[in-house]
Amino acid sequence: MELYCKQILARQEASNELAGGPPKQVPLAIMTSDDTNAQTEALFAASGNFGMVDGQVTIMKQEKVAALMDNDAHIASAEDDPYAMQTKPHGHGDVHQLLA
Repeated sequence: MELYCKQILARQEASNELAGGPPKQVPLAIMTSDDTNAQTEALFAASGNFGMVDGQVTIMKQEKVAALMDNDAHIASAEDDPYAMQTKPHGHGDVHQLLA
């Protein structure tokens, strides 16, 4: 994450120098899931957003859906409970919905 932020900030600075007008921020959007959201938020909080200003980083948590186990779309059972289903992050389709 630090490398991404440094790259974005360097390009932002170069772009602002070339443009000559008021400085503009380049946003960073990060998709997370239930498995990674808390850790990602904690990482950015502990690091001071790696030099990015508040509001420049947007963390979007995608919801989970039923996991499919084969091409016939059978729902995967949870490993510890055959009557519960496995879930997984929804995937790229959530990006457009969350951005909207």
